[in-house]
Amino acid sequence: MDEILINEYLDGKEGSIDLLIDRYSRPLYKLCFNLVKNNFEADDLFQETWIKIIRNIHKYKSKNFKNFLYKVCINTYKDQYRKNKKQKNLFSLMEDELYMRRLEKVQATNSENILVQKELVNYMMENLYSLKDHYRIPLILFYFDGMKYQKIAEVMGVSMGTVKSRISKGKQKLKETMEVNYNVI
Repeated sequence: MDEILINEYLDGKEGSIDLLIDRYSRPLYKLCFNLVKNNFEADDLFQETWIKIIRNIHKYKSKNFKNFLYKVCINTYKDQYRKNKKQKNLFSLMEDELYMRRLEKVQATNSENILVQKELVNYMMENLYSLKDHYRIPLILFYFDGMKYQKIAEVMGVSMGTVKSRISKGKQKLKETMEVNYNVI
């Protein structure tokens, strides 16, 4: 279906690209947000990704448009946003709707446990965003986007073994950082 829409767009049917954008807006925005940590930068990354896709759609040769889209997004992030990383403070992180949805999933039996678990989630998210991109991006794709190892490997342009290794090392680094900085886990 995606290839049909792309071919229609290349043949001059402008509305076809709108259908493609509509189909992938939500998953792409979710990835953008998880990469940059706030709505303003996620909006910019989202728009820049679609601009690059539309400008270069004639070069599309992949069999999986979503993987192609994610790869363009991640490369755009690496090119533009990695240089300008900004740490979010705890309060602005909590304001983001996506983050609040994650907190709602926390299961706890009483208010004290809820507070402790929210604090642990905050620590974990702060530390996740402090990891190097080659650890953080596979963790985001695996845990937040639910991608399988093979798809992550395709998107990142690395082997599946490298993806497994980076996820494992990323989890270990996250755990070590939390143990050292926060005396948790």
